[in-house]
Amino acid sequence: TDFAPLVVCLVDAESQHRLPSYVFAIPMFALISRGLVGQPRPAGSFTLHLPSAILSRPSSLHAQRWQAPFFFDLTSGKLSEGDRSRLQSILNRCEQDAVSEEK
Repeated sequence: TDFAPLVVCLVDAESQHRLPSYVFAIPMFALISRGLVGQPRPAGSFTLHLPSAILSRPSSLHAQRWQAPFFFDLTSGKLSEGDRSRLQSILNRCEQDAVSEEK
């Protein structure tokens, strides 16, 4: 793989610190399993949806649901213990996948 995970940081333009307010850390396996990367090469793009967004399109709601486990809210300035554990689990899985690919 070329990357693992895909990390997207969203910065609140109104924030005086200009630090990320929200982060998505999406492992490669989640992107591949949804046909968003890999072979055959997918066409187009995909949209990330904040869990707090109110959506009406079924496809957007579906995307929001699968993306939610990979979303982290940093507006308080730090991750909760549960979020730290979840992020570490995602990163560990990515590392295991990368090591498995090397063999």
